Amino acid sequence: MKRFYLALAMLAALPAAASAQTILNEGFETTSTDQYSPNFPDGWSTVDSYTGNNDRYRWNVYYYEKGTMTGTHCASVDSPMFTGGEDGGEGPREEILLTPELNLDNTYQLSFDWMAASKAAIDEGKYDFQVRIVTDGNVEGAETIWSFNNATQLKENGNVPYPWTAWTIYKTMIDLSKWQGKNIKVAFVYKMLKTTANVLDIDNVVVKQFTPATGPKGVLSKKQYNFGEVYMDSRHRRLADAGLRGGDRRDKNQPALLHLRLVDNRQGQFSYILTVMVEALGVDAGTLGYLLDAVHRHAARYFYV
Repeated sequence: MKRFYLALAMLAALPAAASAQTILNEGFETTSTDQYSPNFPDGWSTVDSYTGNNDRYRWNVYYYEKGTMTGTHCASVDSPMFTGGEDGGEGPREEILLTPELNLDNTYQLSFDWMAASKAAIDEGKYDFQVRIVTDGNVEGAETIWSFNNATQLKENGNVPYPWTAWTIYKTMIDLSKWQGKNIKVAFVYKMLKTTANVLDIDNVVVKQFTPATGPKGVLSKKQYNFGEVYMDSRHRRLADAGLRGGDRRDKNQPALLHLRLVDNRQGQFSYILTVMVEALGVDAGTLGYLLDAVHRHAARYFYV
């Protein structure tokens, strides 16, 4: 009787090598003890729509002696909670914080920490936090690639739950491989949707070289079919066991199981070597081909291609 086995050889999750290039690493720490400072690190800039005198209503370096997310400083922006104040600041409006220009000469990932007020953002729809990519200096035409009001983007880029919890520090990680070979700026956008809103803090902005998602490429031999290195990101990190049974195989009495046991998670990235092992010799090409086709279709459901 012919028997088939699907073996999943686990590799460590794609760790960034110790020498991986970091082209931006900003924690906004400074010696200043001004509570709301308009002075950002070299290369950073803002596009302000607020024209009043209250520095906390535009992007600022916020200082709190008891500590922010990390250290005593972070980037912050706020708005009035009530209308009619002497400082103005009512919305709708946008406040934009821009990173220095980044030369993406390889594949890079953006990561940053953030926290905000979920009631104002989610329940009341008062504001949004967006990340945009600026190319050729065109801030107005920047592409929005992430929003903390988008449940899918939250999950795909750091496995952040939706609705998220107020004043909880979350880390978001975004693949910048789409812009490889270009010079870009990252725009952090505080977008007021109504007249009042609430505060947003960000910290630990890092752009670091990493290995992006790759798909399975099969290599066939008489005894095995090796898909090569297969990538999974955080959206599928909860995947456990999945099987190829019944209609996916000609020999229904011999179910072939694809066993997925996730053993590592570094920044939401997973890597595997997926191999189909054929234990018995003399397998007819039709049966093997049918099985391999099933694996392809199965892998497409769970792995990034």
